[in-house]
Amino acid sequence: MRSRILVHGKIDTFSSFSLVNRRLIEGLRRLGHVVDVLPSDRLTRSVPRIGIPDVYIAHDYPFDWEDTPGRFNVFVLAHEYRWLPRTERTLVDRLNARFDLLVVPSRFSRRAARRSGIRIPILLCPWGVDRREFHPAAPPVRLPGRRRFRFVYVGGAFERKGTDVLVRAYREEFRASDDVTLVIKAFSYAWRRSWIEAVLATEVRPEGPEIVYRYGVARSVAGYYTAADVGVFPYRGEGFGLPILECLAAGTPVIVTRHGASSDFCSPANARFIRARPRQSGGLVHMEPDRHHLRALMRAAYDQGPLDPAHRTRVAASVAGLTWARTARRLSRAIEAALARRRRPRPAPATGGRPLVVWAAQTLDGRSMEGTIAQHVDRSLRHAVRQYRALDSRHQPWPAHIGTIVAESGSALEHFLAARRLSPDARRILVCGDLPAAAAVRLADREKTRCGVTLRPQLLRRPMRLWRDALERRLAHTTIVWSPESARWLGPQAGTRAVHVVEPGVALGPIGVGRSRTLRFLFVSGDPFRDGVRLVLEAWDRLRPARAELLCVVPEDEITASTRLIRYLVRYPAIRVVSPARGTRAALFESVDCLLLPSIGTGMPVPVLEAMGHGRAVIASTRTAAAHLVAQGRGGYVVQAGSVEALTDRLATLLGHPRQCRELGAAALETARLYPWRRFERRMADLVISAASR
Repeated sequence: MRSRILVHGKIDTFSSFSLVNRRLIEGLRRLGHVVDVLPSDRLTRSVPRIGIPDVYIAHDYPFDWEDTPGRFNVFVLAHEYRWLPRTERTLVDRLNARFDLLVVPSRFSRRAARRSGIRIPILLCPWGVDRREFHPAAPPVRLPGRRRFRFVYVGGAFERKGTDVLVRAYREEFRASDDVTLVIKAFSYAWRRSWIEAVLATEVRPEGPEIVYRYGVARSVAGYYTAADVGVFPYRGEGFGLPILECLAAGTPVIVTRHGASSDFCSPANARFIRARPRQSGGLVHMEPDRHHLRALMRAAYDQGPLDPAHRTRVAASVAGLTWARTARRLSRAIEAALARRRRPRPAPATGGRPLVVWAAQTLDGRSMEGTIAQHVDRSLRHAVRQYRALDSRHQPWPAHIGTIVAESGSALEHFLAARRLSPDARRILVCGDLPAAAAVRLADREKTRCGVTLRPQLLRRPMRLWRDALERRLAHTTIVWSPESARWLGPQAGTRAVHVVEPGVALGPIGVGRSRTLRFLFVSGDPFRDGVRLVLEAWDRLRPARAELLCVVPEDEITASTRLIRYLVRYPAIRVVSPARGTRAALFESVDCLLLPSIGTGMPVPVLEAMGHGRAVIASTRTAAAHLVAQGRGGYVVQAGSVEALTDRLATLLGHPRQCRELGAAALETARLYPWRRFERRMADLVISAASR
């Protein structure tokens, strides 16, 4: 049985994650599977045309444990230490709750997973090596010097790999007069390059032994192994050790740390083992290689001299069984066996055969805007629907009879797919607070480009986000949005069958807070570029107000990514940037006079409603979700989206007439009284009941 498989992870980046993913994809395709790929390290602005997978494979770092769109979901993990630290407790919980199989490349990683509390089935699936590239006859690279004996280290050069131990042991054991060279070929992440170069700067002496250091990506590293006599890998922690296996496949024996993943394929026939002792650091238990023993092993290898071709052939033959084809076959067999069992979500006890309405929210805790809205949806349906259940986790036990599933955008895909498998006739209602993901990304990227922001790796999970968003909308029978702005963006989209607007409510805040002579303005956003932070700072720069302050509550790493915006922050001490995690949202609105939200496109009206509920004036753009609530001069002003001039004019009006802020705030409060949460709850219940009745 051949299946449709979706692989999500790094593909293009030069790393072991990318290499493993590419080899798995190639191998599974050769075995006849249809393999789709969503690269996490590739930018895209178009929605990937990928169908619903039978099997989903996640192999990436940072770990992605949120996405599980397959009938069978696989997580690949090569953990380097004896167990997962407490900081990764969420990873353990999510794997147990959301995935069906954990794939590990070594017995060491399997033991670490079990020690850490992972309870799902674990498949031992060792990585392989490409025999066409790594073999004893691979042409050696040209290296400077003519020393008789060469040690080699290839791979990431940072603390976990023990490169500092290697350099120090080599310097202590050998002298410049020894006929020996240590070759270090490093290609770790760029931000780690300074670490190995600082180690070399500290340890290398003019009177010391020769060290050849090369950094950067090479088309192939096989020639480094065949140009050397012994590979040295004194790691502190290792999940598998691909460079070690490649070194052996090239016919070069190794010196490695005794404990760890490489013990699966290293033996006395091809390796010498460094004694090591456990050591705990930062919540992790690693093995600290004995530097003095490493010195002795390197001296013994040097005294033995260069290897003869027959020895190299025997070393290469010792790992001949580890191939990528074998890896793919083992994974394929596990997938086929799992799909043959047709694993389904575990149903909870039946509800008497009557259809059930399920509300699936990402969170019901009320600590965020989304959580607050989710609580009111829950209250609405709990009072209006007799057979009702709320889920705030994707893999809680599923009801046996589902009539209607209501789910939030961003986490709805898994719920919709599971409901469709359990109850094909179930009505699927999508609750969407913002614009379609493709539109939101396009608008944000346009602003980032204008601000000189490089689209960095932190933003590179877009293919998955765009694919999920489009598929959720296609699966939904009905879509509920929080604003007319969202409905406007959704209207032309194919696959959207029915779109309804239900505007959230607002809880009135403390009224009558005293104001100082200094006007305080607030800009609050989780997506500052799309919500117009550039426009706000440019308008502030044009006006240069003397008696005014601006508080920007935004993710700090977002705004500081732009040198253009940083200049404004340096120039004006009255502008403060605060992380969203500090303080409550209510306290923010109580401490300011006016909210600024000149967004170029947002579907979430909550900040505007919150400001109005606290009696604060609002300046919003025509593309802001709640702009229609702010009548000109009645609660605030609406300015043309993208226009710095329009925003500057309205700011100047308030700065010239500070008393007007209080008048506008009083009008805003009266408007907010028209939007109590009970209004939202009634409308929400009516829509869900109406959709369910169809």
